Amino acid sequence: MRNLFAIALFLVATQASFAQINEENVTQIEVDKAIKNPIILVYHSMGDVNVRGHKSDKLFVYAQEFLPSITELVNQNKQEVFTLLDKYTNETIKVNRTPNFTVLQKDSVFKIETNVFSYNSNVFVMVPERSSVGVNVKDMGNISIDHVDGNVEANTQRGNVFIKDADGVISASSVYGNIIGDFSNKARKNPLFISTFVGNIEIIVPKASTNSILATSEMGKFYSNFEESDQISMTASSTPIKNRKINFEINGGGTEFVINTFKGDIYLRHLSK
Repeated sequence: MRNLFAIALFLVATQASFAQINEENVTQIEVDKAIKNPIILVYHSMGDVNVRGHKSDKLFVYAQEFLPSITELVNQNKQEVFTLLDKYTNETIKVNRTPNFTVLQKDSVFKIETNVFSYNSNVFVMVPERSSVGVNVKDMGNISIDHVDGNVEANTQRGNVFIKDADGVISASSVYGNIIGDFSNKARKNPLFISTFVGNIEIIVPKASTNSILATSEMGKFYSNFEESDQISMTASSTPIKNRKINFEINGGGTEFVINTFKGDIYLRHLSK
């Protein structure tokens, strides 16, 4: 009951303006403690995906529709859209079915796939903090991932990406959207790979971070409040230059940050005064 209350609070805080949450549509899966690094994969067609780590060993999934599913409108007695593929029939797979999504587990991998024939506006996933997370939004939607210890991969075509307090290797991309990485609470020990085609990128780290920066913005500017950035040739006041590449080290260098945008500005900053 405490865990259900926690996910309810998470959902209410993140989506207060939407319809009331139906707890009966929340899928709960116990993640074996023996799985040291669960891998949570989320595949969504259109809409936002929100992933948050928590201290429990449970995986929670909730998808909220803003319209009835097409299958219900066409034929309420029609067979479920998602069925297990034949190749899974002889394997140990835990299946959880809802009208909105399917969850498949194989070993340490949990695959969450939303039903493309229903109008899911937002997907909410709560994972054990020790998890690695991969999210792919096929068309349009924002991605938010925070408080996970493992690796993170986030890809969307048209939407923003927000990543906070993730410790592992991070790879995030968007075609049309901004990307924000807030790692101000702890210095990163693993590399960061961020790219967008049209959009700004902002990375926030502690003032004492030791990083090697490789940044490119073909039609944008670079801004930073780190003292080392004062020594580079392309400052915030410079005019955009094609194929501009900015390489410099923070506090002697260290963990590599690779940051690329074609048409957008890059912000690298700390919150210390």
